Amino acid sequence: MFKMRGGSINGVMWRAIDFVEGDKVDAAALKKLVRTAIEFNRAKKKAPVKKKVSAIKASKDAQGK
Repeated sequence: MFKMRGGSINGVMWRAIDFVEGDKVDAAALKKLVRTAIEFNRAKKKAPVKKKVSAIKASKDAQGK
């Protein structure tokens, strides 16, 4: 049996999976879970970049550069 848990340190969210010695692990399911989490995190990081670039451009436009 494994447990999913999560928390927050300094506003940064994290997730963990605790395994106990002797647990049987469905390797294919675990692999899919990890890949899905990576995909989710990458997609989440891409969205704000456009906003930052726009803010920088707007700042330069305002300065007449």
